[in-house]
Amino acid sequence: MIVALLQFYVNSNDVQYEEEERAMGDYVNGMWKDSTGNGNPVNFKGKWGEHIFTEEEIRALLNGEEICFGYKGRDIRGHIQYCSYNGKEYIGFKPDFDKAYDKKPVFRGSTFRLDMRKEDIMAEFMRRNYYARLRNDDRTEIAYRRIVDQQEQRAGVDVEYTRNGRTCLVDEKAQMDYIFNDAPLPTFALEIMGVKGAEGWFVKDGLKTQYYMFIWPHAEGDSLTVDSIRYAMYAFVEKKALQDAVEKRYGTKEELTECARRIMAGKIGYEKGNRVYYKEKPFDAEGYLVYTKKPVSGQEGKAEEPVNLVVSRRWIESLAEEYGTVRP
Repeated sequence: MIVALLQFYVNSNDVQYEEEERAMGDYVNGMWKDSTGNGNPVNFKGKWGEHIFTEEEIRALLNGEEICFGYKGRDIRGHIQYCSYNGKEYIGFKPDFDKAYDKKPVFRGSTFRLDMRKEDIMAEFMRRNYYARLRNDDRTEIAYRRIVDQQEQRAGVDVEYTRNGRTCLVDEKAQMDYIFNDAPLPTFALEIMGVKGAEGWFVKDGLKTQYYMFIWPHAEGDSLTVDSIRYAMYAFVEKKALQDAVEKRYGTKEELTECARRIMAGKIGYEKGNRVYYKEKPFDAEGYLVYTKKPVSGQEGKAEEPVNLVVSRRWIESLAEEYGTVRP
């Protein structure tokens, strides 16, 4: 984060916070180990002044360590902690010469959107209870890496791990909207069309994803934490195998995209609540299209107005290399 007190380094015009910079997509999401040793979901600016944090530096910061980097002729040393600017508190980078530098920073609460917090909590749950338990055939630990680089994340990779010599690039997809239901939903939504009619992640070309990790978590209590998640059903599916199965049963990505455009235009489907459903052939009880509109008074919705191919969990499991239930 840019620190306004460094007037001899950083021009005050460089100091930007909140919505404007969040819209630029240059924030890092992850689990931060504070001075107590606890891991907590945080969101912080991916650069300080003109210095953009490297992936190695981000890993160190999230691990509660100090980093040191060269900046305009001198070394800057510091870590992430709570910062304050114009009365707003946030997690950000603080150099050790700043008067507000906290030698033992402690997490005090989430400072970013709930959906991002849910995503990182789920990632930490899977790290502790799934990836940490994976072993090679010789019982040695696997090589595991949680992706923090935003370009890699946008390319469809959340996790990279190597097991028995095979490296897998994994995109984690968790069903988080109904996590406090009595039981997880028996379906999963594959995005065909996203924000402003853009290609959804399931049909988008150029992504590096090799496997999907579909997750159906169940939590109990008043708030979502890693420890409040009681279990998570999962299915580990090769991306190509799923796409081939969808094409064979429901049509090519071009055909699915065309159907998505028509349902958004009101030419096909039937409306129920704030959603439009299309279940005519080739769609069936195992898979159909749903267009979710923006939220309106008294009705839930999605701001991005996606069109999803909703498929049954049972069908996904039939295509999976591995599926089961993860428990703490």
